[in-house]
Amino acid sequence: PNMWAPLVYFAFFALKQSGLIDDANRIGKKYLTAVEKTFEKTLKLWEKYDAETGEKATINEYTETEMLGWTAGVYNDIYEEINQ
Repeated sequence: PNMWAPLVYFAFFALKQSGLIDDANRIGKKYLTAVEKTFEKTLKLWEKYDAETGEKATINEYTETEMLGWTAGVYNDIYEEINQ
């Protein structure tokens, strides 16, 4: 149940474009909360997050990656869109 930044980005903005604002905001806020909560604990951004727990992903197909630019970029875009 992992959340990857690019997939969250596409889901968020596709829902907004489709007029499903509440669903977009629910997904966007869930991602923002997961990133913030995990950053507070680890002082790092991560490639993926667990969609069920909001923590750093623990089910990994490969070695987890710290601080990818897409995590920061997607966080910023969704944050700005929700807080306009």
